[in-house]
Amino acid sequence: MRKTTLFLFLAISLFGCSKKFDDSHFLDPGISIQLADFRKEQISDIHYQLDFSIPEKLKDPIPSNLNLELNLNRIDQPLILDFNEKSSHLLSLKVNGVDSEIRHEQEHLIISTDLLKEGGNNIEIEFLAGELSLNRNQDFLYTLLVPDRASTLFPCFDQPNLKAYYSLTLTTPEDWKVLAGGQEISQENKGGFTKHIFAKSDLMSTYLFSFVAGEFEEAINTETLPQKVLYRETNADKIEVSILEQFKLHQQAVNFLEAYTD
Repeated sequence: MRKTTLFLFLAISLFGCSKKFDDSHFLDPGISIQLADFRKEQISDIHYQLDFSIPEKLKDPIPSNLNLELNLNRIDQPLILDFNEKSSHLLSLKVNGVDSEIRHEQEHLIISTDLLKEGGNNIEIEFLAGELSLNRNQDFLYTLLVPDRASTLFPCFDQPNLKAYYSLTLTTPEDWKVLAGGQEISQENKGGFTKHIFAKSDLMSTYLFSFVAGEFEEAINTETLPQKVLYRETNADKIEVSILEQFKLHQQAVNFLEAYTD
């Protein structure tokens, strides 16, 4: 009888408690399965509001800001963001309106529980964008963030099952053209630069966040599916052959997916 009672007590203790995060994995480089599983339980309703200011000179850094809104279901452990860049790229941190000391270790930005609350939280980070996956050239750049490279560009939760919304603002030299993973809703001229503001994106994983900006030519298709292509090709024959074919293939892809997913 005593053995049965003891077994039942242990079973209730093990399975009745909330999953505990193994803090030995807090400072592992990359994203351990323990960290990923814990954050999936801890975090929800993520909205990244990102602002990148692209300078004219290639050698100049890219001043950036992140306003992060999220919901925390538990605050018994710190909040861990991923940022695979030098600590010197993190310029300031404010958590729920309070200035915070920056703790950046082993590719992670660690936010103390003292500044967090259950429910809605707001985190503001001023930083210099990482360029490992930005593919930056003198007169154009583009993101390529698969499979886990978003954290080399900006602080985030870089795991596919923490989907989020993205609101992007991109300031570029005034003659540059841009595309992003949301619809451009407005522009503002700012003394030789243009501020491009994009609508809130669909819900998606970090590796799907994207934008391209630079000195491009533009082709637009308004038939059936509105499409815009940016290109740098200068051969007239190649342009004539490829642009219309791209529009056609994109339309076919959309038609197929609409039929497939109903």
